[in-house]
Amino acid sequence: MELQVEPLVALCDQKISILVSGLPLSSQVKISASMRLPWAKSIPYESCASFTSDAEGRVDLSRQKPDSGSYDFVDSMGLIVSAKSQDPKALEKITQNISVSENMFIDILAECGQERASARLERLFKTPEIKNHRISAEFVGDFFYSDHPENKTIVWLGGSGSGLAINAPIAAALASHGFNVLAVAYFGEKGLPPKLSRVPLEYFEKVFAWLANNPVTAGKEIRILGMSKGAELALLLASRHSFITRVVLFSPACLLLSRDRL
Repeated sequence: MELQVEPLVALCDQKISILVSGLPLSSQVKISASMRLPWAKSIPYESCASFTSDAEGRVDLSRQKPDSGSYDFVDSMGLIVSAKSQDPKALEKITQNISVSENMFIDILAECGQERASARLERLFKTPEIKNHRISAEFVGDFFYSDHPENKTIVWLGGSGSGLAINAPIAAALASHGFNVLAVAYFGEKGLPPKLSRVPLEYFEKVFAWLANNPVTAGKEIRILGMSKGAELALLLASRHSFITRVVLFSPACLLLSRDRL
């Protein structure tokens, strides 16, 4: 039995393929995954699924639906997206002390009768060339960037349940795909409104002025990516500023916004 998992080292948002070959025809195979976030190593996440090998003695997760297990659809990433923790406070714990400086490891194990095969994946939250700069004077934000002059600029606005730390893995991954990403906090940080209520839009004038004067982003088009409440904010800012050339919305809620405040 041979277990092939590719790529073994990749960004955390890159799709993987899992293939088990050299199996007896119509044999039962159990494939499991276990992982721990590097900032919450005491919280294991696990998943598993059982398959029947095909006429060629193979199990290909990109083509086969599990017979049973933690997910029930065809997807090579099924084991990853269905991984769960048994700790009832897992969500609370993994949202503390988030960092993108360490990589995550995922262990894949295939079992067929007495045979076993395993592989370890290394998942990067950012590529080595990505730099990070915290802004706290003009506004509150995290800037992820590299020295590539052709990189486009994205302003990332999280939702009501996210802060800069929670947004960091998304911003870092985007930067690793060839963007300069500025994640902006607009509530819940020092010097900002404690809650998502009556956030003055004038605050973002400082953000756009910083982008215009920063050597990395000066003179470049501005794109905005907003999630949930951040999506509402992205649309509102785009309606007020013609230099915003692209707007992408992720899970936008209904729009109930006043003219000058969020």
